[in-house]
Amino acid sequence: MKLPSVQQVLQDAKQTFLRFPIVILNAAIGTISAVILVDYEGPVQTTILFSILLATILGIPLLTAFTLFAEKRKWDKIRGMGLQLFGVLLLAAYGCTVPTGFAEAPAIH
Repeated sequence: MKLPSVQQVLQDAKQTFLRFPIVILNAAIGTISAVILVDYEGPVQTTILFSILLATILGIPLLTAFTLFAEKRKWDKIRGMGLQLFGVLLLAAYGCTVPTGFAEAPAIH
């Protein structure tokens, strides 16, 4: 089995980023918030990072589906980005409604 060249990996990464820029940005934000939450060693306290993490976890499949839907319909880039930005607004609204105190939160949200 032959490994791909660095040039090929970079080219494929560029193509992926150009195809799914909002999804990759969403995943990066979620990863950063998860790393901060895992690395935090202070007292347990509620933080907005939990809401961000939960919204970005939902965002990866949602925004990927929106991108693929727009591609299947052969929409232009502006219309496809508009659909993805609508998804970002939905995720932001969801993130604002997630309870920050999990001990007091209802079992079903």
